[in-house]
Amino acid sequence: MIIEKAVQVLEAKTGEPAEVGKHWFNRFMERHPKLATYRAGPLNRIRANAANPVVLRDYADTVERLFAEHKPPPRNILGTDELGDRNNVTVIETICADGTVLRPIVIFKGQYLMLGWGEDNPDDAKIAVSAKGYTDNELGVESIKFIDEQTKDREGVRFLFVDGHGSHCTLEFLDYVAEHNIIVISYPPHLTQWLQGLDVACFGPLKIFWSQEKAKWEYKMRQRVSKDTFLRVYSYARERAFTQPTICSAFRTTGIDPLRRDLLTLENASPAKVKKINGRFPLALPTPAKAIIQAQRQVREAPLQDTGMSRPAGSPSAAAPVIEPPASPLANRTPTAQLPLLRQVLVGTSAEFLITDSPLKSTSRLPPLVLQSSPKSLEPNWSILQNPANAALMSRSRLEQEVEELRAELRCAWETVKRERAIYEGANAQLVLWDTHLEELSEQLAAKETKEANPLKNLMASKTARCMTDSNFRDIKRNLKKQKEDAAKRKTEAEAERVRAAEREKWQEAEKVEHGSKQKSAIAKWEQEAKEAKRLKKKQPKRPAVTKLYPRAPTPDHLKPRKQREAIAANRREQEEQEEIDIGEAGEAGSDTENESSESE
Repeated sequence: MIIEKAVQVLEAKTGEPAEVGKHWFNRFMERHPKLATYRAGPLNRIRANAANPVVLRDYADTVERLFAEHKPPPRNILGTDELGDRNNVTVIETICADGTVLRPIVIFKGQYLMLGWGEDNPDDAKIAVSAKGYTDNELGVESIKFIDEQTKDREGVRFLFVDGHGSHCTLEFLDYVAEHNIIVISYPPHLTQWLQGLDVACFGPLKIFWSQEKAKWEYKMRQRVSKDTFLRVYSYARERAFTQPTICSAFRTTGIDPLRRDLLTLENASPAKVKKINGRFPLALPTPAKAIIQAQRQVREAPLQDTGMSRPAGSPSAAAPVIEPPASPLANRTPTAQLPLLRQVLVGTSAEFLITDSPLKSTSRLPPLVLQSSPKSLEPNWSILQNPANAALMSRSRLEQEVEELRAELRCAWETVKRERAIYEGANAQLVLWDTHLEELSEQLAAKETKEANPLKNLMASKTARCMTDSNFRDIKRNLKKQKEDAAKRKTEAEAERVRAAEREKWQEAEKVEHGSKQKSAIAKWEQEAKEAKRLKKKQPKRPAVTKLYPRAPTPDHLKPRKQREAIAANRREQEEQEEIDIGEAGEAGSDTENESSESE
């Protein structure tokens, strides 16, 4: 791009074709160190799909309504975001619409905070640590407290624009901002690259300046930037990046201050349009479509015959072929109903994923549609039908010539019919593939929507902007938290019930063994006594009733099922309450008796 512009400038000056040297671009970049090169990449599909008029209009309506209600000055409009580094260091920056920047929060990766990390701290940044090196729910609450500490002297309501990170949606975070007169507005998901001022205007220069200051520091000090020196080097880049014009442009470009709805439109949030397309002619059908056509032809009762006719001029006459379509068992079937009959032919083709049980992926794509049309060169000369000749006035040779011309045109029409049949055949085969693909995608979408219907996930999966300090939002969040706690409690109780059931089964098995041994010993003793009585010719002793003598022990209360334990506990509470009532009535009766005795005296 730069080389092309340079050539255009040269040609405009000289008026003649020009070109630059082989190493001109490298020398140009050395002369302008502020410039940097980046490799362009495709826009993420989720981010591209997130930009739609409904989401942007809802975001603009939310901001406009709240700004009209509270009329915040520029110094009360804040935006915050985090930026990560390869050394597992995260910096949380907060800017204001008046062009100022608050003190940052620097999160180092680690278990403990080392003293050396904060000794050289030019920006007086707040230092924290986390196991993974980036923010979490606890640090999210600490960050809002740090922002409130720096802006609490500002009169009026403060507006804070944040992304939809989970640390901004905790109940502790929302309760704190509600108590301290801060209104939090979240950007629509996957649109921060267009709506978040720090991403749009500040973080780009900051990354460039950080790379430059880091390289300058390492060249000068002959050592790498460590956690001990990070704050010093970062302060140099931060001072160059967070200037008042840059910060103001961050809010102005994103349409926040001044508020401009024309900047919050789909045109400004749409991905770049393709300027050049490499076209190609769709000459051949894809392999899956060919396989389906072959299968359809094999199951037909009367396959279509290829006569091999062309349109030669003056060719000898031939019998007119029959062009009625043959009957097929696949006729009058929907494309999806046809596929089970044709599943085996898709094995080994690029559409094999349609006949497997594995879920579809973003790479599971069908070949592009091939749209064909019959060639114009094979169209018959229909003017013969419009201007029929009078056969009565023709000679024999003229009639034979006329018949030969009609036969040639008929052969041409037959070739056209064959070509169009082949086109219809290919289109139908492609319809089978695409209809089946859509069915699979619809099933997966339905499963995803059913899964997302869970309110615990659906609240945070909103596709629009939200004012997270509204009482309704916090109430919903509080209810969801309670539901989550109840679900965890039920899970714990279910696990305890499973453990209790295992213990009960083990106890019952031990009790069964012990009970059986007692019964066997009693029977053995009786048999011994019976043998002795028989030997002495005495009366036979009575067989003992072992089930009555040694009944099974009742299951302990702590091992009984949950419903039985609850019933036992309820009965105990009723008994205790009844005992308290009886004690109270007995006390009242005793006091009445004492009063009567005292009166009689």
